[in-house]
Amino acid sequence: MLTSLYSIFTILKSLLFGYSGSMADWYRQRSLLAGILGRLAQVKKISMSVQDVANLFKVSQKTVYKNMKRIMELESQIHELLASLDGCIIVRRKDIDKTILSLALDAHAPLEGIQRVLHYIYDGKASRSIGYISTLLNRAGAFSEKILSTIPLHGITQGANDEIFDSSNAPVLTGIDLVSTYIYLLQDMYDRKGETWELAMETLKDKGLKLKVSISDAGGGLLKGIKAAFPEADVQIDVFHVLRDFGRAVFHFKKHVLKEVAECYDLEMAVAKTKSWNPGCKNKRKKLKESREKVPALVEDYDTLTCLHAWSHELLSFSGYSCDDVRELLHWILEEMTALAERNSWAYELRKEISRFEERLPATLKFLNRLFESFGHAARNMGLPEEVFQLLYRRSATPKDSEAYLALTREALDVIGPERFSAAERTHDRIVASIKRASSLVENLNSRLRPYMNMKKHVSSKFYSLIQLHLNTKKYRRSRVESRVGHSPLEILTGEQWPEFIDLLEERGFWSVGVSNKIA
Repeated sequence: MLTSLYSIFTILKSLLFGYSGSMADWYRQRSLLAGILGRLAQVKKISMSVQDVANLFKVSQKTVYKNMKRIMELESQIHELLASLDGCIIVRRKDIDKTILSLALDAHAPLEGIQRVLHYIYDGKASRSIGYISTLLNRAGAFSEKILSTIPLHGITQGANDEIFDSSNAPVLTGIDLVSTYIYLLQDMYDRKGETWELAMETLKDKGLKLKVSISDAGGGLLKGIKAAFPEADVQIDVFHVLRDFGRAVFHFKKHVLKEVAECYDLEMAVAKTKSWNPGCKNKRKKLKESREKVPALVEDYDTLTCLHAWSHELLSFSGYSCDDVRELLHWILEEMTALAERNSWAYELRKEISRFEERLPATLKFLNRLFESFGHAARNMGLPEEVFQLLYRRSATPKDSEAYLALTREALDVIGPERFSAAERTHDRIVASIKRASSLVENLNSRLRPYMNMKKHVSSKFYSLIQLHLNTKKYRRSRVESRVGHSPLEILTGEQWPEFIDLLEERGFWSVGVSNKIA
């Protein structure tokens, strides 16, 4: 059947582009073409009769009918073929490439896993070598680099920066916009010194990045590089890392206390079971007496430390206290903790972390400075006393069903009146929501990167670019921030519609001829 179809196409090609062959072959093909037109005339697709067709091609009507029968047989075979193909999907080479990219990026599949999936899905008819898959990912990574280089970063003013290590222990510098969640930095480097961070940031400055706020952990090289690249930026130490490190020391202290309490209990049980005439009974009673003398003080320190630690957590959030009050209260808490640690000579971990906490405190509290500066700017712009925003801030940390909440609301209303209260309240809420105090987003990014790092022993720079573009164009299906749902970080940053990753590659011509040079 396919051979017959091929002969028909050959005839049409000869008529359109000329024919070179024997006269006998030409006569046979002319007769077949007459049969095609005769069939079209028979089903009323053209306004000709069989006689007209025969006269046109100078053949007999018998020849026309004979070839019409052949065409009808071919029609039946074509219908059978199409029926057998019902439900089949035509898979092109680029469709297989898209499958590879999706498996690598969405499913975090290793190269061998991708190879096996292709073999099973396409029944061995679309197998690809490891080399082909690796080359495709590298090409897509290089293409992604070019697309990323065209995206301006002028809209980013608040960034969270961090550094992680891949499977080969090489540092990877990361940075994410705290508003749009756009990843502006994802680059493997040879070290994480201040000069390296400065170089990475200077490169991004050429694309329009101008950080006014940078939040990170207390890494020396990171802080030095950010300050060098953005001298006027407000460089804040992340609240999360400070509380995490401090919490570990508190946990170590509490664990020791619980161990002492458990030992005291075990001694009580042992003494109760030991006969008085037993030689070891006297020694156990002595240890029990010593344990009972020190356990009450330890338990009291345990409770005190638990309360102080919880209070420090509260003060490092939006607690409703002023900057000066927070500083004064935290210094008092640290003094109490220091005295507690000095009473217990074994609490060296706690003493060390208290010292580090005190050293980091000024940089950690910068978010409160920005908060009250923003309150001041808003008050001046709206022609309101700054006291109003301070009252609303105190109210925000108070339970809504309490008398204190109602009292603060009445006090704010007395200052500005009911007409302007709603506008002041909305402005207050917007300012508090805009102030970032932790680099949680970059920590989340690091957890999303880890599966890719585990997939390969070494992740190349091109593959990081591939991941960066993929995550930046991936639309949020759900989020605590409702305005993000249905939009990608790139769309939130630019305010424009962008296709998702694979569609973007196709739109920009990744599968076109000369792909390496084509960037719209």
